Amino acid sequence: MKTSSIALTALAGYTECDIRSCLNTLQFLNKKKETLNAWGIDSQVVGRKDMSRSVFDVWKEIFQKRKTKIDRRTNRSCGIMSNEFDSLHSLISNCGDYDLIADGLHENFLHLPYHDPVMQKTVKCLNSLGASDLMHKYIMRTQHVPLYAYLPAIAITVHRLVAQVQRPNIEWPKSYHRYQTMLMEKVESLRSWYSTVPPFISRHLSIKSFVEDSISFLLHILSPPTLRPVASHLLSEMEKNDLAQLVSTMVSYSITHRSMKSNTLPSNLGHEAAGASVLSFDPPIGDFINFKGYISGHHVLALTMKEVLAHEVEKQRILQVSTGRSAHSTVGCNKENQDLLGTEISSLQSARADHAGAGALNAGNSENMSNGMQPSPSTSSVSLNLGSARITKASTKLNSPGCMRSPNVPPVSLTVSLVIVTYLQ
Repeated sequence: MKTSSIALTALAGYTECDIRSCLNTLQFLNKKKETLNAWGIDSQVVGRKDMSRSVFDVWKEIFQKRKTKIDRRTNRSCGIMSNEFDSLHSLISNCGDYDLIADGLHENFLHLPYHDPVMQKTVKCLNSLGASDLMHKYIMRTQHVPLYAYLPAIAITVHRLVAQVQRPNIEWPKSYHRYQTMLMEKVESLRSWYSTVPPFISRHLSIKSFVEDSISFLLHILSPPTLRPVASHLLSEMEKNDLAQLVSTMVSYSITHRSMKSNTLPSNLGHEAAGASVLSFDPPIGDFINFKGYISGHHVLALTMKEVLAHEVEKQRILQVSTGRSAHSTVGCNKENQDLLGTEISSLQSARADHAGAGALNAGNSENMSNGMQPSPSTSSVSLNLGSARITKASTKLNSPGCMRSPNVPPVSLTVSLVIVTYLQ
């Protein structure tokens, strides 16, 4: 069987240097009395391995450039580039998980030793990956799945910019998963804090706008550089007012200081000794604007000042809780007093009716006395005694020490006495 070296090279490249597939193809063509054609090699190759390609193989094909011999006598460069584009496009499309492929490109392409003195290739790679993210976001939002066919071309663009002949050192992408987990933890912490903020403040805030627009200014407010870490009696009136206003702001926003290990703090706040216990914001709102290599310009209060603020905030919270309970008990006692007063008024009305009946009976007794008969005062005495006993019982119960009376509410005994006088007149 006669064939050219160009066709054999094309056969070896198409079968990925699989010697068994090459021999089977040559034997099959020899029995059919056909010759190996370099341009139609894809339809002539038989016995290829049925193997699946991992994502590491895909990254290797993107980052590594194959060694190809270009025949200068024939214009075959366009054909080679076309075959390379087709093979990469087919490989990336068949892999399926394009998100993972893009993550691997983003984390590994800067590790390649490509020549880029003015950063033009790097900028083009980043622009291509940004276009890939925008297209993927649009596909997920609109569910326009046919656009997935255009995503492998972006990876091929990265291949043509930074691919090298040397074997690349590829690592599994971990940054996205790590940052996604960290983001979910911070969002959950922010939502938990947001649920504890009073409604008259939280209705003017949203989680996204708070992190983007307000949190830096809030940190400036919560860490004023004018507070001195001295005893309270050494503070001036202006400093005392500033301290009271700061405590009120922290209570309103449900923010305080709590003890935590210094190795868990951000790098710009970890000036304390390693492993030492320091005070930080609770919730850790300072972590939302701290990034790797970023040095914050916010003032950091002294440890003694943080302890004073934590103590004052806790004291104000206890006072608010006790004040709320007192108000609740006062409202409940006043309601009970009103119900009891209504019951006694009904009893007094019945007593007044009894008193009117006793008056009629006394008139009859007077008429009987004029006729020589003895009067019977027992009925009127019983009715009046019964009314007096109820009045005494109501006054004693309403004025008991278990009921807390508001300073604007008149004494219950005076109210009952006025009601009694009104109904007995």
